[in-house]
Amino acid sequence: MLGLLVCWLCLGKTSSWAADWRFWKRDKTASKTEASEAFLPVADQAQQADLQTAEASRLEAEKKLIRDSRHQGKAENKRQAKLKQDVRKRRLEQTKQQKAIATRQRQLTKQFKQNQKTANAKLSGSKPSFFKRLFSRKPASDSFFIPQADH
Repeated sequence: MLGLLVCWLCLGKTSSWAADWRFWKRDKTASKTEASEAFLPVADQAQQADLQTAEASRLEAEKKLIRDSRHQGKAENKRQAKLKQDVRKRRLEQTKQQKAIATRQRQLTKQFKQNQKTANAKLSGSKPSFFKRLFSRKPASDSFFIPQADH
């Protein structure tokens, strides 16, 4: 039995069984599937060619769809960014306008109060302020003492 195995190994074609496990030393010849396709009938070869062209066209269509979806995604992202920027600009403008209105309102209120003070001060029947009344009084001691006659 051992002799038969040694004889088979010596006489057998080594390239066929070595190609299976020594992949780096494979022959550059046609693969087994390509060799079997060569022996197909003409109708089967035409059908195989049709299948290959259909597969190639399907792959091309998939690539085109992926490319188109990427372009659409980029365009959508740009559109969204522009919308966000526009909204942000509008909000900034609104806050600026609100601040300007609030500032103008404070100025008008301050001016109105000043106008009221000046108008009230000019009225003839109005009382003078507390400090004006305090410092405009004559001292009480002036009326208390009786003036002495000069001798």
